Amino acid sequence: MILHIHDLPSPTGETYKERNLAQPHAFAVGELVEINGGCRLYVAEQTRDCDGSPLYTLTHEEQGEDPLQPRYFVRGFPQTRLCEVQP
Repeated sequence: MILHIHDLPSPTGETYKERNLAQPHAFAVGELVEINGGCRLYVAEQTRDCDGSPLYTLTHEEQGEDPLQPRYFVRGFPQTRLCEVQP
C-alpha cells in the first residue's frame, strides 16, 4: 500500500490535501505579480499542485483577446514565492 504524505490527517482532522484545496488563490488571472527577487510577470492561470496547494502559471505579457502560446508560460510558482506589485 502506498501512502502519500498529503493524505495524512492534519492536527485539525482533515487531510493536508483537503486543507490545501480549501485555500483560495491569492492572485487573480491577469494580475501583475513579482517573484521574490524582482522579476515581474502576469498571472496566466491558477492551478494546483498534486497536494492541492495553489500554484500559478506566469507569462511576460498581459493576455488580451488572443491567448498566448503555451510556450510563453512559466508554470508551477507557489504563492509563497510571489508578492503583489505595489504601484
